[in-house]
Amino acid sequence: MNTFKEQYDKIVSDRVTIVAQINELKKSEVLKRYFDLCSQNDQLLSQQKELYKQMKVEEYSSCNHIWVNTLHDYDSHEGRSYNYHGCIKCGLDQRVFYMYEQCHNLDWFTLEQ
Repeated sequence: MNTFKEQYDKIVSDRVTIVAQINELKKSEVLKRYFDLCSQNDQLLSQQKELYKQMKVEEYSSCNHIWVNTLHDYDSHEGRSYNYHGCIKCGLDQRVFYMYEQCHNLDWFTLEQ
């Protein structure tokens, strides 16, 4: 039991030392600037991703689609075929399903979607 207590006390002591060092580093102007820039970068990345999505929706919705439906893969063991659906002009395909959590099949889309 003493061995566990000694190990526990050492860990507590080490953590107290580390927390004190962390608190000292938080006072550094360089690190404050670093964390501020990281936060700004995260915000800009989020805005960039959202704007990209909006650009793609605009591109897809303004395209006069030429749809193709081809056999993408066939599993002879299970007897399943996997089809590829997509527009050969703008590149719209089933990868957009992630935007519609409830939809995992092209046949479930409405005409407007």
